[in-house]
Amino acid sequence: MGVPSTEVPSVLRVKPGDPDNSYIIQKLEGHAAVGAQMPFGCPNTQPCLTASTIAFIRQWITNGAPPAAAAAAPMSAPLAVTSIVPDGMEPVSGPPPQVMVAFNHELDVSQLATHSMHFEKLAAGATSTPVEQVAARLAVSSANLRALMVWPARPLSAGHYRLVVDATSSSRFSDIAGQTVALGTPDERGQAVISTFDVEVRP
Repeated sequence: MGVPSTEVPSVLRVKPGDPDNSYIIQKLEGHAAVGAQMPFGCPNTQPCLTASTIAFIRQWITNGAPPAAAAAAPMSAPLAVTSIVPDGMEPVSGPPPQVMVAFNHELDVSQLATHSMHFEKLAAGATSTPVEQVAARLAVSSANLRALMVWPARPLSAGHYRLVVDATSSSRFSDIAGQTVALGTPDERGQAVISTFDVEVRP
């Protein structure tokens, strides 16, 4: 934040309040004056970030790029989910490396082992008939205790997916103050559906 970029020192990596003149946005959107679009190899060897993910970063910069502690909601506010990426608003142009669930408070990571999730590929033309299940791994980075990251155990092929909490697992997550919130919406089998998205794998 406020640091000159290496490739174009006249442009700051992150210019608080000004996403258009922040080098990170220029690189992610692919219109920087120097170098390739990021993540490197996008869109040929790996997927680019989705528009919703870039919009999330844009909004953070527009808000002044506050550090995690300053951005956190007061602990008196109820624990809540602030965003989910991908969120089903647009197709993902390749297998997503992870799903991110952002909260307004820091999570109690000691409870993470009590939760389990999986990805379900749904039958074409059906809204809720799973034809394939992919295990998921959950983690919360020590650098940002308000972001739950969920990785598929293997790359997802093209199709319609949803991320669900296992029926034997609790869908309620808690923060460091002990407040809880339930993730997702119950499906026909009682599993909590967190995110639904399409994967469009490019040839």
